[in-house]
Amino acid sequence: MDEPVTDRFDTGELHRELTYAPLIDRDALHYTTSSGPISRDNTVEIDHATPSTKSMDTGYEPLPDCVKPIAQHLTMDDIHYLRIKGALDIPSIELRKALIQSYVQYFHPLMPLLDLPTLMNCANECPTNTTPKMSILLLQAVMFAGVTFVDSEQIKRAGFICRRTARRVFYDRARLLYDLDAEHDRLTIIQAVTLLTFWSETPGDNKGGWHWMGVAVSLALTLDLHRQPQHTTPDRGSRLRKRIWWCCYMRDRLLALFMCRMRRINDSDFNTPMLTLGDFELDDFPGEDARNSVLNRDCQVRLAEICIQMAQLCTHIETVMDLHFSLLPPDHRSGLTRDPRGETSTMLFPRHRPYKADLVRICDRNLQTWLDKWTPAAIYQRPRTEDLNEPCKSITSSQAFLHIIFYGIVSALHRPQINSGHMAKQNPSQLDEHQRLSMTRTEEASLEVARINLDLLELGLVGYVFPPTITIQMPVAITQLRRLRTHNPEQITKALEALYSCLAVLEILKKLYVGADCVMAFVVEVMRKAGVMPAFNVDSKIQMIRFGDYEYRPGCGHGHSDTMHDTVLCDASETNKQDQDQAQKQSFSRPDVEPELDHSSGLDNLGWHSKEGVEEDPFAHWTDSGDMFLPENLDWEAAFGVFMDLDQHNTAVAEWPV
Repeated sequence: MDEPVTDRFDTGELHRELTYAPLIDRDALHYTTSSGPISRDNTVEIDHATPSTKSMDTGYEPLPDCVKPIAQHLTMDDIHYLRIKGALDIPSIELRKALIQSYVQYFHPLMPLLDLPTLMNCANECPTNTTPKMSILLLQAVMFAGVTFVDSEQIKRAGFICRRTARRVFYDRARLLYDLDAEHDRLTIIQAVTLLTFWSETPGDNKGGWHWMGVAVSLALTLDLHRQPQHTTPDRGSRLRKRIWWCCYMRDRLLALFMCRMRRINDSDFNTPMLTLGDFELDDFPGEDARNSVLNRDCQVRLAEICIQMAQLCTHIETVMDLHFSLLPPDHRSGLTRDPRGETSTMLFPRHRPYKADLVRICDRNLQTWLDKWTPAAIYQRPRTEDLNEPCKSITSSQAFLHIIFYGIVSALHRPQINSGHMAKQNPSQLDEHQRLSMTRTEEASLEVARINLDLLELGLVGYVFPPTITIQMPVAITQLRRLRTHNPEQITKALEALYSCLAVLEILKKLYVGADCVMAFVVEVMRKAGVMPAFNVDSKIQMIRFGDYEYRPGCGHGHSDTMHDTVLCDASETNKQDQDQAQKQSFSRPDVEPELDHSSGLDNLGWHSKEGVEEDPFAHWTDSGDMFLPENLDWEAAFGVFMDLDQHNTAVAEWPV
């Protein structure tokens, strides 16, 4: 009998196979020299360098002592390529320390993927030899995540134009290291690519968050992270593996819900127990800086409890998605969803069938029960400004994000039921009851998110929440636009305040995340079509918001426009061509013709049709979103998975998962 060939299977290339790369001779992977394949046996020394590659061995700064040596299988050509692309560039100790500290403070609490002592060793000027060294792939991925939250002065001193540029640079470094197989340890790869899921959550990105999530989950399954260990004593390594699995789970759930994508992990496919406080390493870090930061033990405990609550909350997402969404499109739609570039994307579709209102109510009850059982550490309470030290910032931003996700899930659960008008034919009395509950829940959710928005704006913490906060602003804005139908001035004012908070939050987050451009363009366009006119200054910063006779601006409350100054907005594209001093004096200018707004019939008559002699877009203008702002230049349905017919006031918001 022939010997089995399974021993020829190289598990080191497993992650590449799982990313659907072409199946080619494993010995030919990435070797650019003419010396042929290289032995995988580390005990065998093979001189595979050509004369041209040997000459490259000098002239480069060595990697820091805290970083593992470059993988031995890489040729000198590979290493030279990584060098010239900057993938092996490690920032100065000052910047590296700042990036790692920002990662630990704002990213690690809700994504405890790493062993902190190993990571903190990379922030020391003199790394210890007793602490394990870190993979360069993982270190670059950590710095990619950390640059999102690091102080902007650090970014400027490092020579980056803006934060988004810095994120792109660090992302490219990590991606190149992954592509050239600079790391073969699968657990390390899972950690790194899970961090890369936070890159560019925009439709049609071939290597966006959903792609990297697939790599992470595939590898996690091969390492049995989804299975409860049998007959093992918990140690530091097993606790880390468990945390990594739940990080994958949480990230998979949030990507699925807020990107309208298929989830990779089903609850029935794993039995890894829920996180407990005992799964977190509550290490004692020396030094005064540690005692006054998130590394102090009390803060670590509170942040761990928040993470546990987030993991528990994410277990409710599968029920919501299965109830309302499917991979198969309805009969009247094509199965292909195309992004703005014309490429197909894997989006979920709404289930066009009578909604199971009883199941919605059960799911709502489960969510409310979960809310009632929150640990005190997870309850969001706005701190006093004078108490806002570094640990408080981390705890508050984590609590706020947890609450935002909760209300996003509530909105996703109830919004489709509000728009299920075809249920009336079956049982009108029950429809009224269920719809009243759903309308109440969605309004509560939108107001709570708006309240947290305003708190974060005033505290300066908007930039420290995770990307799903961006997508959640859409259902908040749509719900508040509906509330403008009321004739109650107080309700109109609250709605305008909430709408302002959405735009102000998106304005900040679009400086960090590419995907925020599309979402802000979407929100502004829907508001404009509804007769709500946001005003931006010459720097495209939101200044005020107007609806008919009502205006709202921060710090000035609200009032009728005839009692306010004649301030609306200026067109920055025109202002930039004029004298800048004059533009500063006239931050806003009233348009020659304003659309006539009729409050008698609610939103149905609020500027849904352009009027002859009125500029199609008199109030809104964009500076750095480009063509994405214009509806004719962006397929909204493809980009967001929604049906929109704004001219007929038929937003059909049930098509969007939140």
